[in-house]
Amino acid sequence: MKKLKLLAFLMAFAFILTACGKPADKKGTDAPNAPAVEGTEKGSSKKGGLMVLGVGSDPSSVNPLFANDRVSLTITNVLYDKLYNVKSGKVVYDGLAESMTPSEDHLTYTLKLKDGIKWHDGKDITADDIIFTYDSILDDKQNAKGQNVLKSDAGVVKYKKVDDKTIEYKLPKVDMTFLNGIAGISPIPKHVFEGEAEIAKSPKNAKPIGSGPFKFKEHKTGELYQVERFEDYHGDVAKLDGIAFKVIPDANASMVALEKGEISVSYIKPKDVAKFEKNGNFEIVTFPEGMVDNLFFRLNSEKLKDVKVRQAISYAIDKTKLIQGTYLSKDFADPAYSVFSTNTGFFSDDVEKYDYNVEKAKKLLKEAGKANLELKLMYTSGSPAQEKESLLIQEMLKKVGINVELLPMERATFIEKLLDKSNHDFDMAINGYVMGDSPDSYASIFKSDSSENFSNYNNPKIDELFKQAKVETDEAKRGEKYKEIQQILADDAVEYPVANVKSILAVRKEFKNLDAANPAPIHMFDYFNKIESK
Repeated sequence: MKKLKLLAFLMAFAFILTACGKPADKKGTDAPNAPAVEGTEKGSSKKGGLMVLGVGSDPSSVNPLFANDRVSLTITNVLYDKLYNVKSGKVVYDGLAESMTPSEDHLTYTLKLKDGIKWHDGKDITADDIIFTYDSILDDKQNAKGQNVLKSDAGVVKYKKVDDKTIEYKLPKVDMTFLNGIAGISPIPKHVFEGEAEIAKSPKNAKPIGSGPFKFKEHKTGELYQVERFEDYHGDVAKLDGIAFKVIPDANASMVALEKGEISVSYIKPKDVAKFEKNGNFEIVTFPEGMVDNLFFRLNSEKLKDVKVRQAISYAIDKTKLIQGTYLSKDFADPAYSVFSTNTGFFSDDVEKYDYNVEKAKKLLKEAGKANLELKLMYTSGSPAQEKESLLIQEMLKKVGINVELLPMERATFIEKLLDKSNHDFDMAINGYVMGDSPDSYASIFKSDSSENFSNYNNPKIDELFKQAKVETDEAKRGEKYKEIQQILADDAVEYPVANVKSILAVRKEFKNLDAANPAPIHMFDYFNKIESK
């Protein structure tokens, strides 16, 4: 679990994205019950065109069991299908599975695969591939992602092949996050990797055999990674001929390439929006990242142990001014009040909002017996947005008698200090996180015994609520527990949520159907196969 959540945490620094809800042309269903839901069906469409994406590096791995960086995750997303996806608490059967059905006691799940699903080499995808994938994940020698889905303190999930299209799972204990966990695993082909001592290092990854809407075409190290349409795809066959991932390490060079038409689409910063809007060749697309930008408090700092001090700081911050100064406009970031992202299941903004109130902040500081407080604020250097945000916070807190020393840190050093609970070099830190759809993922940040609880927050009530919510099968009761978690965390002022950040894409106007492609976190679009070249 640590590996997965730390990945989400690290990606937030690179301004990575989150899901923005289910696509308009899909039907959803409540995740816990998961009856049959329709995905995409194969259909005819106009085909042609190559979309070129600029990427900062070659992928480190295009095997979905080992892909961890943004480039690798983007490429594996088009090469490999998941069984299904969970979006805003709903199961969407847009992958290899036809259904995933729980028993009444939620201890047994039955997965049915779709008919006619094939690997890129033409071989059928069967239950044997799914079983092989799980066996590989549980093999400690492989060091693959996903062990936390199949193994926990309660025991190991038992799974078996019923027939070529059916897998049965037996859970050691009720776990209402199981459905989300399985959704995050992309199967790999048994006939390709069986017998490989170290799958991650297998030369067979150089020319991957996947199951997604695009298949491998070529890789020129340091230059290009290209995929092409997979004609036998089980869903909507891709409209594009292919996608080229062009390696451009320098961000400025990438922007120049975008303007010249050498690449088709790129993330851009708020300050660049006006320039690309004036250029008649681009469509600007904004969507929620699912990233919450926060001011974290180090609760083991003697200066911040008193909740009244943390509440005073929260009241002293003018959120509207902070968002305007950091993101230039509310068009690119929505005010955040809950520690949960708006795309998270059971999100609620029915929490203490700490509306800007300088006098209330001063009163709380006086009650706490704190005067002329000196605090250190750490942030990631090289980020103009975080630098501006830090300066504004410094200016706002000075008005209530708090002097803030700014500590810009190189990213690796920032992460090291943040995750070291014994480090006292700072009192506050600016950081964003992308935790995904499942509310249980936030337990890794706020549970007392978590290695990633970098606020050093300790509240047995929160620990117990996360524990109860994970096994609560009644949807309404489970939702109430997550709502209470959000309210307690706000009341305790564990962090000050600043904004739910949006991503901004500049896409050349020769491409259409972008809404149907569903702009999404990390990999830019959920459904590249729906994009069409005009």
